[in-house]
Amino acid sequence: VLDIACSWKPLMHKFQASAKKDTEMDLNFRLVFSARLFIRTGIVLDTAPQLHFWFRTAVHDIVSGNYAVTRQQAFRFAALQLQATYGGGEEPQSTYTEAQNSKLLPLKVVSVCTVAQVEKHVRAARQSVLHLEADDARRLYLAEAQKLRDYGVTLFPCKAIAPEASDLLLGVSEKGLASLHPVSREPLHPY
Repeated sequence: VLDIACSWKPLMHKFQASAKKDTEMDLNFRLVFSARLFIRTGIVLDTAPQLHFWFRTAVHDIVSGNYAVTRQQAFRFAALQLQATYGGGEEPQSTYTEAQNSKLLPLKVVSVCTVAQVEKHVRAARQSVLHLEADDARRLYLAEAQKLRDYGVTLFPCKAIAPEASDLLLGVSEKGLASLHPVSREPLHPY
């Protein structure tokens, strides 16, 4: 866990003083918060809130592209996400739109597939999980997410200051610290 301190200063702020005219005031903001730098792989799913928290965290990390997945893996994760949302029922017709697809799949997959292709592949992938109850789909989603190479890694982009140096990603996990290629995410210096 890391304590992070932030501060910022907006230009000038006008506010209405009780019965007086508008007054300009110089505001300074400070915020200190704690952030976990990585996710442990041995997470506990004893309660429904824990299951939902870790499921939402994994969905966010996969959909936002924090974890590298293949197209087939992305369709499988989308199918499990839909199963966790709708259980054995049929998803609404509005499930497969460009806006909705961006909530199901990483941008690198959405950007190269049409809405019809996404619907076709996700529906096909969902056939194998239709028997699952919603919580079972969440557990399976997490189990498959934990098998990903990048699971539990928090990535920090690092910009090179020296002209001869190159940018990289710094990966922090329970295994340690690694430098990764900024595009392929292949380890340059492993954990």
